[in-house]
Amino acid sequence: MACFAEARVYLEAAIARKPSGDHEIPYNLGALAYALGDLPAAEHWFAEAAASAPTEEARSKALVQMAYPVLAGGDYQRGLALYEHRFAEIASTQVWELGIPEWRGEDLGAKHILVHGD
Repeated sequence: MACFAEARVYLEAAIARKPSGDHEIPYNLGALAYALGDLPAAEHWFAEAAASAPTEEARSKALVQMAYPVLAGGDYQRGLALYEHRFAEIASTQVWELGIPEWRGEDLGAKHILVHGD
């Protein structure tokens, strides 16, 4: 924990200088806050990282990380929606190529559901 406290001091000093377009500092502050169990701060910093991300890939990465504190806080609907940004980071699998529509919570009735890892 001492290392986390020291890291927080340096990261907060860096963010106070407001480096233009640097999304890595808020991203690291989000990771640090999450490791310390400060879920609201983690969400805040990951949102800042997403807002200042220089690429769509970096934005998606920050939003996926933001999903963790949101999910840990119990907001599953919003957390899972954020977590879906991981699709930008992973390759499609053969299962995705079958043309099977994604389940969106509707009644399955007599239908089947295929569950697979992403």
